[in-house]
Amino acid sequence: MAHIPIGDSPTDFYTVEARLFAGYDDGIPGEAVVIHKVDTTLEDRLAQVVDPDNNGDTNDEGAMWRPGEIFTDTAYGIQVAVEAALSTGFRVTINTNPATFTSCIGFLSSSHRILGPAEAASIEIEVQAAGSCEWQAVSHSAWLRITAGSSGSGNGQVSYAAAPNPGPKPRTGTLSIGGWTFRVTQAARSSVVFEDDMESGTNGWQPGSAWRLTTASSRSGTRAWTDSPGGRYQNDLYEDLLSLPINLTEATSATLTFWHRYDFAEASDAGKVWVLRQGQDGGWRSDETPLRIFSGSSPSWRQISIDLSHAAGETIRLAFSLQSDASQTADGWYIDDVVVYSSDFAPPAPPKARLENPSPGSFQSGIGVISGWACEAQEIVIELNGRPVPAAYGTPRADTQGACGDSDNGFALLWNWNLLGDGEHTVQALADGVEFAWTGVRVTTLGAEFLRGVSGTFPLADFPATGQTTRVEWQESRQNFVIIPSR
Repeated sequence: MAHIPIGDSPTDFYTVEARLFAGYDDGIPGEAVVIHKVDTTLEDRLAQVVDPDNNGDTNDEGAMWRPGEIFTDTAYGIQVAVEAALSTGFRVTINTNPATFTSCIGFLSSSHRILGPAEAASIEIEVQAAGSCEWQAVSHSAWLRITAGSSGSGNGQVSYAAAPNPGPKPRTGTLSIGGWTFRVTQAARSSVVFEDDMESGTNGWQPGSAWRLTTASSRSGTRAWTDSPGGRYQNDLYEDLLSLPINLTEATSATLTFWHRYDFAEASDAGKVWVLRQGQDGGWRSDETPLRIFSGSSPSWRQISIDLSHAAGETIRLAFSLQSDASQTADGWYIDDVVVYSSDFAPPAPPKARLENPSPGSFQSGIGVISGWACEAQEIVIELNGRPVPAAYGTPRADTQGACGDSDNGFALLWNWNLLGDGEHTVQALADGVEFAWTGVRVTTLGAEFLRGVSGTFPLADFPATGQTTRVEWQESRQNFVIIPSR
């Protein structure tokens, strides 16, 4: 336990404890750091659990401080950052110097943005933070200007504008928002290979039966493509929206950007982005895996950036695919402002880093760890379906000594997969705003974000081999089944 004095008071202080499934704490709701605010002059309940959601339940997630979460008492200049979960406890940094406080912002709606060469105005970044979190937004580039939301407390919004790029090369600038780095890259006009704002009709696109141009919603102008021209997409369908051929034969690298919003009803309903390549017979065939998978709901227009460098030197087509089952439908997928940039818009060199968990195409459930390593970074961000969440960074990894020259390179994020819902989801890893890994996973839940009040032990016949039986037990704290010793 750590003891943190509050000011000069001899009676008021914080305690910071690691709670694990051991001894007295064997039956706790979950392994986490617990913080108490103590006032020894009180006659009753002198130690109060620090629970930011203030819902009266000190056994829920709000009272559990997990890796990546930060408690800040601005009034007394105290910050507790939970940085990593170890086998015997947690690594925690206690800081009493407000000038060096880590960001208390939970996450931004994005960690990077790619813009076209023209002037861009009123671009918004959503900030989500605890009500006590005070933050500021600052531009570090002359061509990026904060237009609204230069400071705030709790949830808020930052708006910025970008001047047109007058040069022949792309440029990159940054904003700082409450300690987070937000990266903006702007293309030069000469780098645009393909561009369509959907205002000129079909313009060479080949829509499947489900796809139509619509004026119901658009990111710019008045039109966008949608798989739901009637307001709800069709059931039991797999239909593509195909671009015209895009010539990357002279490019050494390339980037695709587009704006979209979506609302898919079921776990098996999704939107997928593919690259199609031309075979010797002249036909077009998709890669084995999609570039991105989108499921669930994201009602606001957001920009997506995808590296196409693996297709440089070829002529390709893009496919936006609707996949739906035979049950429910929803508002569907809207796509606007598709742009492909050529080699002079090459993304920054990927950092020396690796995402080790989850593995590509893996099945996930319950509470698990997203982890890996990066040689040099100020921050590691994990984007889950495009929503960034900070990971704890700097844990000891002796196996990275050879690659990095030091060993404090590990990162980890304890994550409840149930929050994403059933179905396919995307996981991206970024070091200082530069993507170094992307993978898709399939999540299975039991219908709740955190299932409570159930228990059981079950025998699994013929597992792990024919003739063997393994016993598993439900553990609420892990939201999963674990193997237990045979009796």
